Amino acid sequence: EFLDRHYVPFIESLLRSTTVGFYSTLDQKKKAIFEAFFLDGIPSQSLAVLLSSLERLSKSDDLLSVTAILERFITSSKLVDIFTYFCIDGNAAVTQQRKSELHRKQIITLIVSIPERVANKQGRNAKLLFLPNEFSSRIVADVLDALTKIHNTVVSTSCHFSLRFMSELLGRLSMAGLGVKLISKILPTLEKLMSTSPFWHKLCSDLITGVPDHTMEPVVESLVKQVRQQETLTKFFGESIESRPRLKYLLTTKFLLLRYHADSNVLANIIGYLASLESHQTLVDTTKVLFDNWSNKSALKHTPYNHHLFISCGLVHAVGYLTQEEKAALRQSLLGSLLNGVQIHLENPVARVRELGMVVAEVLTSALDTEGDKLSFDYKESSDSKLIKEFAKGKDAIFNKANLKNTPEEIANDSEADIFEMTERTSKLGVSHEHHDADDDDLEPYEIEEEFTEEQKAPRHLRDCIDGLLESDKPEKTEAALQALDKLVCSNPDDLPDVCVELVKILLHLQDKFSTENFILLRHNAMVAVAVRFPKEIAGYLTEEFFAANYNISQRLDMLSVLTATAQFLSEPQEIQNEKNIPKRFPLPNLQDLVLDKTPHWQKIVQERIESKTKRFAKGPSNAPLKQVMNKFSNVAGHFFYPLMKNFDHKLKTLDLLGEDSFVLGRLVHTLGIVMYSARGTLGARNMAATLIEFTWALRYHPEAYIRRMLVFSQIMVLVSVPITVLFEDCTSELLEIQEWLKDLVQRDSDTEVREIALQGLSVMERIFKDECAGTSG
Repeated sequence: EFLDRHYVPFIESLLRSTTVGFYSTLDQKKKAIFEAFFLDGIPSQSLAVLLSSLERLSKSDDLLSVTAILERFITSSKLVDIFTYFCIDGNAAVTQQRKSELHRKQIITLIVSIPERVANKQGRNAKLLFLPNEFSSRIVADVLDALTKIHNTVVSTSCHFSLRFMSELLGRLSMAGLGVKLISKILPTLEKLMSTSPFWHKLCSDLITGVPDHTMEPVVESLVKQVRQQETLTKFFGESIESRPRLKYLLTTKFLLLRYHADSNVLANIIGYLASLESHQTLVDTTKVLFDNWSNKSALKHTPYNHHLFISCGLVHAVGYLTQEEKAALRQSLLGSLLNGVQIHLENPVARVRELGMVVAEVLTSALDTEGDKLSFDYKESSDSKLIKEFAKGKDAIFNKANLKNTPEEIANDSEADIFEMTERTSKLGVSHEHHDADDDDLEPYEIEEEFTEEQKAPRHLRDCIDGLLESDKPEKTEAALQALDKLVCSNPDDLPDVCVELVKILLHLQDKFSTENFILLRHNAMVAVAVRFPKEIAGYLTEEFFAANYNISQRLDMLSVLTATAQFLSEPQEIQNEKNIPKRFPLPNLQDLVLDKTPHWQKIVQERIESKTKRFAKGPSNAPLKQVMNKFSNVAGHFFYPLMKNFDHKLKTLDLLGEDSFVLGRLVHTLGIVMYSARGTLGARNMAATLIEFTWALRYHPEAYIRRMLVFSQIMVLVSVPITVLFEDCTSELLEIQEWLKDLVQRDSDTEVREIALQGLSVMERIFKDECAGTSG
């Protein structure tokens, strides 16, 4: 009972300034007694109290005392106790609240922030333990000790366990910049432990594969860089790539196409792991993507040579792992791409690019068509050509620890790939009508009741509208509900907050089964009317459902259309009309009719004559001042914007934005641009602009002209929404790259519309730059 109710208040009282100040005056024996209150209690609560006290105290002596106790806490392996506490489900009476999601995340945040909290208070006077290198070493040692403790406990008691806590901690620490240090220190031990027993293999694998998607990238990147045996990645990841889209995207797209790594082992590890999978389909798909990129003229033009060499080595290495059956099935398509790519390389003015094309062509034609004629080019053997030929050996390749290039140029294409455009709606819902040539006698007689001969009355309550929309066999009721819904929502009934999300959900799934006139417009207006009154709830629902599996393309486009219209409406200087439309049996008389005119008629005539003959040399403003209206979109802009970016790389059976559903991708980019413009002048526009630039920049080489038009549009929206001085502070290099990209589109893009909108974008940039220079000089 003391631990549950009184422990935290008790140790908090010990760390008050009036008490903790005596700590430095105690001898070692008394210090040990004082520290025991923190070391022998509940570790997670002790840690929380120590760190909160560190934030609260200001005297240097008090800070030294708390830091000393915190150092003693960490060196006494109390973090190991925290790790095992959250990972082992023993028979101890541990409440669910203490292991709740919120509590777990809070403790992880506290552990990750220890070096930063100490540095904020002590600066350069912080002890060695709290410096990043030493702290990462301590965390690794504690994680390994916790794994050993979990292993022994599970083997002896067969209790349940979960390494989720340590996996999340590993991901969070890696996101904080400690990923390289952590992996370099923990990897050798994990490799040895995995070969010890199957259970150790499972523990080490669960630790790595349990890292959440949003923190996975630095962990995986550190692994592929530091693993020296290709089989190690297979032991860590197994077949998890098939069930983890994020991991698949990183290994097959981002680390191969969007990032350049100088170490040859990165390519060998990634391609070797893909080849070790039970199904080679992922390797085959990756090979096709590498072929498409290698033979793309625009990609070659805008990719640094070192990165293109990296892609070329990955391409020949992947082909080296293909089986003869896979090569035979892909021979025709790959050779077609290869010949096109060779021609593009030979036309390049850079000599080493032409040489690279020759070497890759020789290697791949020999690998894909062993019985046909071999290509042979006259070129001088170089280190690059030798490296490509070594990679072409596939699993038989032998790599040293030398880099692809000693001076790599890290590419700034680090943003997640997502591409989308803006165009008018081109898809309309239609209803198929079946005509049956049947005799009239075969039709069942239909009794026309008297009530259906009258015009269907419009529903007066929101619940009645919902019931009407859900009717499947009464078209009159459904049409009446749909036609009355917009006006009823505008009356802002009292139950609208409770059913707003449900109403939008019904409208989103509603189909035009009865060929209702203006069905699409009525449904769209009703959803927008609900969204402008409850933007946070509706935007949250639509942005989450946009990436769900159970929707068709038309419904996803409807979601984007509603978000766009709502954002535009909320950003306009107009009030939302909430007109109570309550029918009255007896209309009330006009208020003016009830007011008695107390001014005699003759006085009005005299006053009018005086006014007509009076000359005034000055008047007040002829027009009333415009009424100021708050931008209602300011507080909710983020709910419309950021969630639309989070799952763009997730491929579903019904949605593949980076594949065949590029039109939806274009509409998504267009929607983001409209939301960006709607948020102009708000506090969040600055962060939104930087995010949108990063989000769209990696897609600038998209082969679809429609996508490129939408990308230019989104960049223009950024320029006109945020002051150019702010953009220069946040992303100067990105702005200059955008300007160069637009110039390149104007000069070289094959699509006329792309060239036109790129020219408009250049004009906007130049006008903004000139205005800013004029304002600065003035």
